[in-house]
Amino acid sequence: MATALTVWALSEAALAGDGPRPTYLESGSNDLIQFQKGGVPTPEITALAQSSAAREAKQMTNAARVQKSPNTRSLGIARSDNPTPGAGLLQSAPPELPEASSDAAVASSAAPQAEMVQKKQRARVGVRSLPSAASPEAQQAPLEEDIDLRLVTICLTNPKHAQGAKGFDIRRDGLPRYVAEVGEMACARFEPTRQMLYFWKADGSGELTPTLSSRLDLNDSDGTLVTLEWLRDH
Repeated sequence: MATALTVWALSEAALAGDGPRPTYLESGSNDLIQFQKGGVPTPEITALAQSSAAREAKQMTNAARVQKSPNTRSLGIARSDNPTPGAGLLQSAPPELPEASSDAAVASSAAPQAEMVQKKQRARVGVRSLPSAASPEAQQAPLEEDIDLRLVTICLTNPKHAQGAKGFDIRRDGLPRYVAEVGEMACARFEPTRQMLYFWKADGSGELTPTLSSRLDLNDSDGTLVTLEWLRDH
Protein backbone atom coordinates (compact mmCIF):
# COMPACT_ATOMS: atom_id res chain seq x y z
CA MET A 1 0.00 0.00 0.00
CA ALA A 2 1.42 3.37 -0.97
CA THR A 3 2.01 5.84 1.86
CA ALA A 4 1.58 9.55 1.37
CA LEU A 5 4.68 11.57 2.19
CA THR A 6 4.59 14.61 4.40
CA VAL A 7 6.78 17.27 2.76
CA TRP A 8 8.58 19.77 4.92
CA ALA A 9 10.66 22.57 3.42
CA LEU A 10 13.54 23.75 5.59
CA SER A 11 13.82 27.51 5.22
CA GLU A 12 17.22 29.09 4.73
CA ALA A 13 16.58 31.35 7.72
CA ALA A 14 16.16 28.32 9.95
CA LEU A 15 19.47 26.92 8.75
CA ALA A 16 21.40 30.19 8.82
CA GLY A 17 22.87 31.91 11.82
CA ASP A 18 26.03 32.26 13.86
CA GLY A 19 26.00 28.57 14.79
CA PRO A 20 24.15 25.39 13.93
CA ARG A 21 20.56 25.39 15.14
CA PRO A 22 18.37 22.30 15.28
CA THR A 23 15.24 22.15 13.18
CA TYR A 24 12.42 19.63 13.63
CA LEU A 25 10.57 17.64 11.01
CA GLU A 26 7.21 16.13 11.96
CA SER A 27 5.10 13.74 9.91
CA GLY A 28 1.34 13.41 9.88
CA SER A 29 1.64 10.37 12.17
CA ASN A 30 3.64 12.38 14.76
CA ASP A 31 7.06 11.04 13.81
CA LEU A 32 9.62 13.65 14.86
CA ILE A 33 13.11 14.06 13.40
CA GLN A 34 15.66 16.53 14.71
CA PHE A 35 17.67 18.11 11.91
CA GLN A 36 20.94 19.96 12.45
CA LYS A 37 23.32 21.38 9.86
CA GLY A 38 26.90 22.35 10.55
CA GLY A 39 30.12 20.97 11.90
CA VAL A 40 32.78 18.71 10.43
CA PRO A 41 32.42 14.92 10.22
CA THR A 42 34.69 12.93 12.50
CA PRO A 43 37.03 10.26 11.07
CA GLU A 44 34.65 7.56 12.33
CA ILE A 45 31.68 9.13 10.54
CA THR A 46 33.72 9.60 7.36
CA ALA A 47 34.78 5.94 7.46
CA LEU A 48 31.14 4.87 7.92
CA ALA A 49 30.03 6.96 4.92
CA GLN A 50 32.90 5.64 2.79
CA SER A 51 32.03 2.04 3.63
CA SER A 52 28.43 2.66 2.56
CA ALA A 53 29.66 4.12 -0.74
CA ALA A 54 32.01 1.17 -1.29
CA ARG A 55 29.23 -1.32 -0.58
CA GLU A 56 26.90 0.45 -3.01
CA ALA A 57 29.59 0.53 -5.72
CA LYS A 58 30.23 -3.20 -5.25
CA GLN A 59 26.53 -3.99 -5.56
CA MET A 60 26.29 -1.94 -8.78
CA THR A 61 29.36 -3.71 -10.20
CA ASN A 62 27.97 -7.14 -9.38
CA ALA A 63 24.61 -6.26 -10.94
CA ALA A 64 26.29 -5.02 -14.12
CA ARG A 65 28.44 -8.15 -14.26
CA VAL A 66 25.39 -10.40 -14.00
CA GLN A 67 23.67 -8.52 -16.83
CA LYS A 68 26.69 -8.74 -19.12
CA SER A 69 27.74 -12.35 -18.43
CA PRO A 70 26.15 -14.80 -20.93
CA ASN A 71 24.12 -17.77 -19.79
CA THR A 72 26.07 -20.72 -21.19
CA ARG A 73 23.16 -23.11 -20.74
CA SER A 74 20.77 -20.90 -22.69
CA LEU A 75 23.34 -20.68 -25.49
CA GLY A 76 23.71 -24.45 -25.59
CA ILE A 77 27.39 -24.36 -24.63
CA ALA A 78 28.59 -27.37 -22.69
CA ARG A 79 30.97 -26.69 -19.82
CA SER A 80 33.60 -29.15 -18.69
CA ASP A 81 35.42 -29.13 -15.36
CA ASN A 82 38.18 -31.32 -16.82
CA PRO A 83 39.48 -29.64 -19.96
CA THR A 84 41.57 -31.66 -22.34
CA PRO A 85 45.34 -30.99 -22.48
CA GLY A 86 46.15 -28.04 -24.67
CA ALA A 87 42.59 -26.70 -24.59
CA GLY A 88 42.48 -22.96 -25.11
CA LEU A 89 45.83 -22.82 -26.91
CA LEU A 90 46.18 -21.24 -30.33
CA GLN A 91 45.53 -23.95 -32.89
CA SER A 92 46.36 -22.03 -36.07
CA ALA A 93 49.63 -22.67 -37.90
CA PRO A 94 52.54 -20.28 -37.32
CA PRO A 95 53.17 -17.69 -40.03
CA GLU A 96 55.23 -18.89 -42.92
CA LEU A 97 58.72 -17.47 -43.40
CA PRO A 98 59.71 -16.02 -46.75
CA GLU A 99 61.04 -18.57 -49.19
CA ALA A 100 64.82 -18.97 -49.02
CA SER A 101 67.30 -21.04 -50.93
CA SER A 102 69.27 -21.98 -47.81
CA ASP A 103 69.26 -21.96 -43.98
CA ALA A 104 71.64 -19.02 -43.97
CA ALA A 105 69.18 -16.94 -45.99
CA VAL A 106 66.35 -17.72 -43.53
CA ALA A 107 68.47 -16.71 -40.53
CA SER A 108 69.57 -13.46 -42.15
CA SER A 109 65.97 -12.43 -42.95
CA ALA A 110 64.40 -13.42 -39.58
CA ALA A 111 67.01 -11.88 -37.26
CA PRO A 112 66.45 -8.21 -38.25
CA GLN A 113 62.67 -8.66 -37.90
CA ALA A 114 62.98 -10.09 -34.39
CA GLU A 115 65.35 -7.31 -33.37
CA MET A 116 62.94 -4.68 -34.70
CA VAL A 117 60.00 -6.20 -32.74
CA GLN A 118 62.04 -6.19 -29.54
CA LYS A 119 62.95 -2.51 -30.01
CA LYS A 120 59.30 -1.56 -30.51
CA GLN A 121 58.27 -3.48 -27.37
CA ARG A 122 60.95 -1.74 -25.29
CA ALA A 123 59.84 1.64 -26.62
CA ARG A 124 56.20 0.96 -25.71
CA VAL A 125 57.18 -0.12 -22.18
CA GLY A 126 59.20 3.05 -21.73
CA VAL A 127 56.24 5.23 -22.74
CA ARG A 128 53.91 3.52 -20.26
CA SER A 129 56.35 3.83 -17.34
CA LEU A 130 56.61 7.62 -17.78
CA PRO A 131 53.06 9.07 -18.09
CA SER A 132 52.89 12.76 -18.92
CA ALA A 133 51.52 15.29 -16.44
CA ALA A 134 48.46 15.79 -18.66
CA SER A 135 47.63 12.08 -18.81
CA PRO A 136 44.45 10.74 -17.13
CA GLU A 137 46.57 8.68 -14.72
CA ALA A 138 48.36 11.78 -13.44
CA GLN A 139 45.15 13.81 -13.06
CA GLN A 140 42.89 11.14 -11.54
CA ALA A 141 44.23 11.25 -7.96
CA PRO A 142 43.94 15.05 -7.45
CA LEU A 143 40.49 15.07 -9.05
CA GLU A 144 39.21 12.34 -6.72
CA GLU A 145 40.61 14.19 -3.70
CA ASP A 146 38.82 17.41 -4.71
CA ILE A 147 35.50 15.59 -5.10
CA ASP A 148 35.99 13.83 -1.77
CA LEU A 149 36.53 17.12 0.05
CA ARG A 150 33.40 18.72 -1.49
CA LEU A 151 30.92 16.04 -0.46
CA VAL A 152 28.45 16.71 2.35
CA THR A 153 28.01 13.94 4.93
CA ILE A 154 24.46 13.18 6.12
CA CYS A 155 23.94 10.84 9.09
CA LEU A 156 20.67 9.45 10.46
CA THR A 157 20.61 8.14 14.05
CA ASN A 158 17.96 5.62 15.05
CA PRO A 159 17.69 5.62 18.88
CA LYS A 160 17.60 2.52 21.04
CA HIS A 161 13.96 3.11 21.99
CA ALA A 162 12.82 3.06 18.32
CA GLN A 163 10.29 0.52 17.14
CA GLY A 164 12.17 -0.55 14.04
CA ALA A 165 14.69 0.33 11.34
CA LYS A 166 14.83 3.77 9.71
CA GLY A 167 16.17 4.74 6.30
CA PHE A 168 16.85 7.77 4.12
CA ASP A 169 17.88 8.54 0.56
CA ILE A 170 17.82 11.31 -2.05
CA ARG A 171 15.81 9.12 -4.42
CA ARG A 172 12.22 8.05 -3.82
CA ASP A 173 11.90 4.97 -6.01
CA GLY A 174 12.63 1.59 -4.46
CA LEU A 175 13.99 1.03 -0.98
CA PRO A 176 16.45 3.38 0.74
CA ARG A 177 20.14 2.65 0.28
CA TYR A 178 21.04 3.93 3.75
CA VAL A 179 19.32 2.14 6.64
CA ALA A 180 19.94 2.47 10.39
CA GLU A 181 18.83 -0.39 12.59
CA VAL A 182 17.62 0.26 16.15
CA GLY A 183 20.38 1.96 18.13
CA GLU A 184 22.58 2.47 15.08
CA MET A 185 23.61 5.22 12.65
CA ALA A 186 23.64 5.31 8.84
CA CYS A 187 25.74 7.84 6.91
CA ALA A 188 26.10 8.82 3.26
CA ARG A 189 27.73 11.61 1.29
CA PHE A 190 26.15 13.75 -1.42
CA GLU A 191 27.02 16.66 -3.70
CA PRO A 192 26.63 20.12 -2.10
CA THR A 193 23.56 21.10 -4.12
CA ARG A 194 19.81 21.31 -3.59
CA GLN A 195 18.59 17.86 -2.57
CA MET A 196 15.33 16.18 -1.64
CA LEU A 197 15.56 13.83 1.34
CA TYR A 198 13.13 10.94 1.69
CA PHE A 199 12.64 9.00 4.92
CA TRP A 200 11.40 5.45 5.54
CA LYS A 201 10.54 3.55 8.70
CA ALA A 202 9.68 -0.06 9.42
CA ASP A 203 5.97 -0.80 9.74
CA GLY A 204 4.36 -3.49 11.90
CA SER A 205 5.53 -6.24 9.56
CA GLY A 206 9.10 -4.95 9.52
CA GLU A 207 8.96 -3.61 5.96
CA LEU A 208 10.31 -0.13 5.25
CA THR A 209 7.62 2.29 4.07
CA PRO A 210 8.00 5.97 3.04
CA THR A 211 7.09 8.35 5.86
CA LEU A 212 8.08 11.93 5.03
CA SER A 213 10.36 14.03 2.87
CA SER A 214 12.12 17.37 3.12
CA ARG A 215 13.84 19.80 0.77
CA LEU A 216 17.42 20.52 1.67
CA ASP A 217 19.71 23.21 0.30
CA LEU A 218 23.34 22.12 0.61
CA ASN A 219 24.84 24.90 -1.48
CA ASP A 220 27.99 26.38 0.10
CA SER A 221 28.14 23.43 2.51
CA ASP A 222 31.21 21.71 1.10
CA GLY A 223 32.72 19.19 3.49
CA THR A 224 30.22 19.80 6.31
CA LEU A 225 28.05 17.44 8.36
CA VAL A 226 24.25 17.17 8.55
CA THR A 227 22.86 15.15 11.47
CA LEU A 228 19.37 13.67 11.66
CA GLU A 229 17.96 12.00 14.77
CA TRP A 230 14.63 10.20 14.78
CA LEU A 231 13.34 11.42 18.16
CA ARG A 232 9.75 10.20 18.14
CA ASP A 233 8.47 7.04 16.50
CA HIS A 234 4.70 6.46 16.23
